[in-house]
This record gives sequence, structure tokens and C-alpha cells, in this order.
Amino acid sequence: MENNSYPSNETPPFEQLNLLQKFIRLFEPLENIIPSSYRMPFRYYAQYFFKALEPEIFILSDLIPKNGIAIDIGANRGIYAYALSKLASKVECFEPIPKCVKYLQDYGSNKITVHNVALSDQSGSMKLYIPILKGRTTLTRASLNKPNGPYVDLEVEIKTLDSFNFPKVDFIKIDVEGLESNVIKGASKTISQYRPKLLIEIDHHRNSAESFGWIFSFFEKLKYKPYLLRNGKLEECKDPKQEALLQYNFIFLPT
Repeated sequence: MENNSYPSNETPPFEQLNLLQKFIRLFEPLENIIPSSYRMPFRYYAQYFFKALEPEIFILSDLIPKNGIAIDIGANRGIYAYALSKLASKVECFEPIPKCVKYLQDYGSNKITVHNVALSDQSGSMKLYIPILKGRTTLTRASLNKPNGPYVDLEVEIKTLDSFNFPKVDFIKIDVEGLESNVIKGASKTISQYRPKLLIEIDHHRNSAESFGWIFSFFEKLKYKPYLLRNGKLEECKDPKQEALLQYNFIFLPT
């Protein structure tokens, strides 16, 4: 896989976040006048036009087989769900925020199933914290971890991915703002059984050294290798701690 070449988005990862925030401020008011079933593709193609999409979006066709089954954990407003729905036969989305759940459901794709729960390593309920930045709730940064600054919270149901007993899983995307290790622990049987390819956002600022190390150790024991998308090429990640200072999307492939 190291020598494969893919379309490159030249925007550095942390600049993409700034572009995304600018996009939200500019286009969210306009989005509100668009019929609800068109909002997800509108958001996707607007981010594409402004180069605010994550570059990993462009290699999904190499990570999921045709008509495969994809899991989107932390679906938010469906940028990845929309892209995956063009490739997979089924996309199982997990999203605890009711506003985002409605957004996903309003798109109306028969390929997308939305589960209004958060995933973790146990079942029950927990508080979800949504940070307030510059006077606005920031749904893309919602987390089960309490933030340092102002926030709003809501009680959400939590489950494990393993409890859903999916008959097949080919690809998993995880974006859960620091709770990656919890989600993976609750998905360990699914990952061990089906050996899907995974795309995981791992922000070292939101993970302790212990949880960060555990994630890579878990996949190493299952004979997975971590990769990064760099300059349009998928390269094996030799030093996760160092790479995490510059990158936050890691791709795990079974060997």
C-alpha cells in the first residue's frame, strides 16, 4: 500500500479545520433555506469547492469494497456518510446529537441507517458536552469528555458497537473527539471477527499517553498496520507519537 498514489488535497490538516469553521459561519444561514433533503449534498460539495474536505475522503473507494458495509461513528452532519453512501451498499451511522440525527435522516437515503446513540465500551447513558466557541455551539467538537470552556450538555444513550451484531463490516470511520479507545474497546469483537479497514481521527491533545498508546498496541496485536495520507500517498506510519503532532487521521489496514 505504501506506493499507491491518490488525489491530493494540499491543504494541511489543521488549516482544514479553520476552513471548515469559516465555511460554517458563511454558509449555515444559507443552508437553512435549502430543502432539508438537499442539505447534506450541499454541505459536501460546498466544502469540496472550498477545499475544506479532509483528503481521506478521496481515497474511500480504496478502503471499502464495492457494495461493502460501512460504519460511520460520530457521523455529525454526514460528510463521510454522504461519500460512503456513493460507494457502500449500506452505511450504519452512529450520532447522539438529535439535531444532527435529523439532518442525516432528512437526506432520505435508503442506504443510510441512523442510530441515535453514542458508542463506547459500555451500555447506559452519559452526558454529552457541546463546546460554545465565539458564542456558538460547535456540534463538530461535541464529546463525552467535559471541555475546559463554556458548553451545553445533554444526556445521551450509549452502547457498544459489538452489541449490534452486524453480520458484516468492511470499513469503520471513527471521529469521537478523544473517546477513540472507549469506542474501540466496545468494538473489539467486531474488529477481530471482520477485520475491516478503519479511518480513525486520533487527536493527541484529547487522548492521554496511555489511551493513545493503547490504540496502536491494540491494532498491532491484531496484525494491523497504521498508515497516513501524505502528499497524496498512503504511507506506513513508523512513529505515531511524532506523526500525531502534525496529523490526526490514521488509517489502519489488516495485514
